[in-house]
Amino acid sequence: MVNDSLTPKALPHNATAQLAALLERNFQYHRKQQTLFHPNYLFYLKTGVGLAFTAILVDGLYVPTHRPDLNRFLDYFSRRDQQTCLAPIALAAARILDTGAQIFRRQDPCSDYYPAFAKALKRVVQSGLLDSAQKEKIAQQCLQKMLRSSLF
Repeated sequence: MVNDSLTPKALPHNATAQLAALLERNFQYHRKQQTLFHPNYLFYLKTGVGLAFTAILVDGLYVPTHRPDLNRFLDYFSRRDQQTCLAPIALAAARILDTGAQIFRRQDPCSDYYPAFAKALKRVVQSGLLDSAQKEKIAQQCLQKMLRSSLF
């Protein structure tokens, strides 16, 4: 039986779904705008997912669970035609980011990479279509649940 103190506590399903919806809206916004910020947004999105999956690899327990998520995420960016529905990609990224954040909070070997992960996650979550108070509130709730409060 797995010790509860060692098992990452994932965001409630609704919070993960909210994060996925937020990531999807932000990505759609940046993809449609085709501004100079789009490559920076992709850089932070890929960095956050990559560092989160690195934490998952260090932990080892959740690799089989999140390998399909990572493959879905990578497959999307390897295609020339990226007109695919973004919901599954956003959900895959949200699941990886959620689990990675929980592992970062309890894994000392990963602590050196935590600041870069937190920076990438904040940039991705807070960018894009955060023009309403509700979207800003959702972004802050996701960040507060995923990141250590000392970083705010």
